Amino acid sequence: MDAYGFEDVVAAFTTGFNDRDWDQVAELLAEDCTSDALGGSDRAEVVDSLADLALRHPGLLLTVGRVEDELVAAAWLPDHESRSWRQVGYLSFSPNEDSLVEHIDYVEEPDADADPPEPEDLPEWFDWTEWEEGVPPDGD
Repeated sequence: MDAYGFEDVVAAFTTGFNDRDWDQVAELLAEDCTSDALGGSDRAEVVDSLADLALRHPGLLLTVGRVEDELVAAAWLPDHESRSWRQVGYLSFSPNEDSLVEHIDYVEEPDADADPPEPEDLPEWFDWTEWEEGVPPDGD
């Protein structure tokens, strides 16, 4: 894993989160990764907390951004009215010496310098028609 630069780790983290690929996310976290904001005192607990966050906010997507010189994952929720995105905060990361994520914080201020998700970057499961028609993609 040390072949990754930390920018690659943050990009892979956002992709893994957006795809809801928790195994990919887990590979990027140190065994002793913690997160006071999300909950979790080890890798498995942090991944469970991230999965729970995605379940509570199914439209939540991340993009790579910056706050000053720090790499972050900007958090975005869809605006149902305008079919656009609003930034709701960001995740900040502390890397260890192997460029794995050692600690994750959540900041509720939407001030990351980041672009919103682009239509071509949306995960397969993301479908605006769900809100237009009020029917989940699986038809339930």
